[in-house]
Amino acid sequence: MNKKYCLLIALIGIVQFLYAQKIKEDKEHKQKKETTFLGVDVDNVPTRTNGLYINGLIRGYGAEKAGLKIGDTLKAINGETIRSFFELTNVLRKYQPQQQVELLFVRNGSLQKMTATVSEYPEYLKYNNEEALSQLEGSGPEREIKKARLGVSVKSLWEPYAVEITEFTRDSPAEKAGLKPGDIILKMDNYHFATLEELKYYLSKYKPGDVVILYVSSGNEQKYIKVTLGEEIIHVRNKSK
Repeated sequence: MNKKYCLLIALIGIVQFLYAQKIKEDKEHKQKKETTFLGVDVDNVPTRTNGLYINGLIRGYGAEKAGLKIGDTLKAINGETIRSFFELTNVLRKYQPQQQVELLFVRNGSLQKMTATVSEYPEYLKYNNEEALSQLEGSGPEREIKKARLGVSVKSLWEPYAVEITEFTRDSPAEKAGLKPGDIILKMDNYHFATLEELKYYLSKYKPGDVVILYVSSGNEQKYIKVTLGEEIIHVRNKSK
């Protein structure tokens, strides 16, 4: 066997090894993609501040439990500078649920530190992920999923922890029940939420035709309103095996 042939075999082996490593790393990266969660809703602030403005806090997760407040500016996690949402998610992927991280942040012009515990990626965000829906059992290339529908577009209100109706979708069950744009939904049955994703997740616990009771703030009045949920049909392609 000549030297050139041996060298070629060796090079092929190296390429195969590197390719296998790349596949392994991609798989691990995908597995870590949605593993940890801090529970912050953030806005980018001007680059010169090198941080993320805390726009809202998801109840029950690490940032809120640790004492971070709306209006704080997150600067770093465990010494790694955070200047964008992309950097935030990349840093969080390095940790496992229940690990503690040190947060560096600015509050009222003062640089401060605190320790927070990261959590597993929440179910309500997994539910709203289209790729996650495609993992559901089913046969054939495509299938229908029937979901309960409230028929509202909303914006987040972090104080109070609620959502404000901005508009209604076509044939909106909420509009038919008497709700108006500008009304604030404080809770649905016993569920509290401040994001559209949370609302969609809690709606997934109901079937079309179910009746929910919304606790609503409308002007200076707070009241309970019964809403019969409508039906939304989405088409999901089955994940190829």
